[in-house]
Amino acid sequence: MLEADQLSCDKGDRPLFANLSFSLPAGQCLHVQGDNGAGKTSLLRILAGLAQPAAGVVRWCGQVREEVLQEFRAQTLYFGHLPAIKSELSALENLRMGLRLAAHTTSELEMQAALDWAGLKNRAHQAAGSLSAGQKRRINLALMKLRGGQLWVLDEPTTSLDVRGCELLQGLLTHHLQTGGALVLTSHVPVNLPATQVLSL
Repeated sequence: MLEADQLSCDKGDRPLFANLSFSLPAGQCLHVQGDNGAGKTSLLRILAGLAQPAAGVVRWCGQVREEVLQEFRAQTLYFGHLPAIKSELSALENLRMGLRLAAHTTSELEMQAALDWAGLKNRAHQAAGSLSAGQKRRINLALMKLRGGQLWVLDEPTTSLDVRGCELLQGLLTHHLQTGGALVLTSHVPVNLPATQVLSL
């Protein structure tokens, strides 16, 4: 599904990694590991199409990604280290905006149900800026549940989540892999997911 061929990345005049290749089939997880500053986030941004490598090629379903970029973007969900949440919008409005940006049509009832599932039943109309860091992450969980997509690229997705939040995330990621999705993530905590390969930078 996703392939990297001889990827290299520089930060300023300092090389982060070079000649990096791997293949990620459907139903598998790639856990990217490495010390701080090793280039984990840079690699995830390259794989998600948000940054360009210094050298090398990313392929999607056997084709050079740039040749099928629209299809790739429609099937890719990326969450960075910080939750992409607008503080002035409510939890429901943030969810609605995230789905709209992905051109994903979902009913108000389904959005409310996803927020309820994420533990935000009484927070749907509360400004996100007044929510805790973990509650903001739970908005992302609700978006993941509704948004879908074949490829998920997640940078430290457990950040700020409590035990229950991590359980919800675990269930989402397991279901995503079991239904044929692919997953790339970084995590400083152990990853207990089926069909996981490790890439160390």
